[in-house]
Parts: sequence; C-alpha cells; structure tokens
Amino acid sequence: MAAHSVRTVLEAVAEVSAERDLDALRGSLLQTTAEVLDCDGAAFWELPGEGAAPALPPFGVAVTAPTLEQLRAGSAVDLHDADGACVSLFPLARGEVLAIRTCGDATRPDDARVAQAMLRLYANFADLIAASQQDRLTGLFNRRSFDAQLARAAEACLPAALRERRGDGETAGRWLVLFDVDHFKRINDRFGHLYGDEVLLLLAQLLRRRFRGDDRCFRYGGEEFAVLLAPTEEAGARAAVERLRRDVESQSFARVGQVTISLGVARLRPGLGPTDVIDLADRALYEAKHGGRNRCVFAGDEGDGDAPAMARSFGEVELF
Repeated sequence: MAAHSVRTVLEAVAEVSAERDLDALRGSLLQTTAEVLDCDGAAFWELPGEGAAPALPPFGVAVTAPTLEQLRAGSAVDLHDADGACVSLFPLARGEVLAIRTCGDATRPDDARVAQAMLRLYANFADLIAASQQDRLTGLFNRRSFDAQLARAAEACLPAALRERRGDGETAGRWLVLFDVDHFKRINDRFGHLYGDEVLLLLAQLLRRRFRGDDRCFRYGGEEFAVLLAPTEEAGARAAVERLRRDVESQSFARVGQVTISLGVARLRPGLGPTDVIDLADRALYEAKHGGRNRCVFAGDEGDGDAPAMARSFGEVELF
C-alpha cells in the first residue's frame, strides 16, 4: 500500500478513536474506503435475518439465497451489476456487509487485502464502542447512547424542514417510541426478579426481530424501552408501533404467560429539543396507562391540549 494510503487509514483510525461513536465509525470507514481504494462507491448493507427473502443491497445488485448463506458464513463475494461493474460484499460479524463497487470485472487482490485490513480495524473499534453503548442485560443500546442518538436526530430535523419549505418534497419524519411493561412490579413480586429479567430479555429479542436497518432500539431504564424509528410517514409509524404491541400481546413468556405493553409516541419536529420530545412521548405513554394499558397513544391524540400535562399519579389509579 502506498505511504499516502497508510497515512489516510491511520488518520481515520485516530479520528474514530476520538469520536467513540458507531455512526461516525461507519462514516469514516466509507470515506476512507473511497479515498484509499479505486472504487465508484461504498456503502453498508445489513444482512436479512434467517429465513427472510433475499434483499437488494446497494448499487442494485440482486443477492440470491446461496450468496446470502456465503455471507452469513463469513465469506466475501463478488457480484456484478447490470453495467458489468463488480460489487464486492465483505461480511462483518455484526450482520453488516460492506459493499464496494469497482469498474473492473473483479476486485483487485491488493484492494481486497486493504479492504479486509480496514474491516478488521473497524470490527475491533466497533466492539469497543458497542461495549460502552450496550445495556448489559438486554444487549440493546443503553441510556447514554439513547441521549446521544436522540440529540443528533433532533438536530437533523431542522435541515429537513427547511428542504420541505423550499419545495424539495415532503420529508418523512422520525418518531420516538417509549414503552414499558404493564404491571411489571407484579411480575417481579409474584415470580421473582429472575423471571422479570427474562421478560426484559425476550422483549429485547422481539425488538431486534421487529426493527432493523435505521431503526434504533434502546433500554431506556428499568422495564422501559425506547425505539427511534427511521424516517417514515405517520401511517407507517402507527403501523409499526401497533405491530409491536400485538407481537408482545401474542407472545407467551415462560411461566409468566401473557405480557402487555403501553406505548407513547412523539414526532421529532424542528424547534423541539430532545427533552421536549421525550416529555411528549412520556406524557403519551402515561395517557396510554391511564386509558387502560396495552394501548398505543400518539402525542396529540390525547384530546385537550392540557390533558398530557397530567401528573404521574392519577389518584387511586395504578399505572404500573
């Protein structure tokens, strides 16, 4: 590798180690790949789950079921798009794939070795960063990561709104979902904290199956979870949270039996800071509790504008 390429990679590693952020890590890897390798583009792609239909990765290249199996087994694969360009897929341990498009019929051996070396660096840093961002019990993102990612998402709302006002097209919004387990204290009191923890683990597994791609799932604290939905219209957000509610309701939890959740949802809007969005979703969640539990409430659906400002105690009504 040329001295310039080595310097570029080392500078990228130094920058990433300072950021300690997975999104920054991915962006840095893509930028470094474009600078170091002779390629037309690079992008991340997420492998679909076992049994899922083959999906389309970046650059419009179809992936067959046998190719998916090769990627899941950890083997790099060269494919070709309609123009005859080579698209090399390099799998990572976390179910991610780095896709690199080159003009030739195949990726040059030197380029493939450089890509593999950068991916090893990426994987090592991803493990370190993930350890600091992960909830130890559920494996979901933790509260610290939630605060950082929500802040970035809230900040990104303003440019999107400006584009929409300029007539660049309607933009889909991001949505914050807060939910917790109904009567969780009763579960712990009746069955013990071990089974309570198992409920949380099974819920985390369900979240990982239900939400993929740019959706982000967090353990917000205790029995409360958060999901930051990828940009979607309101109808898509409503469908997603209702599917989640039904999935939980229909699942049988070992010894505990049926468990339900209540959900509060708020849209990220320009002018709303992270705490404002959390407050809206939190109030909607408590309205869902007050309305009978096992419900989804969107901020703005509560009726009177002062209704969400209820205190967290509703007289004799037990909210948990």
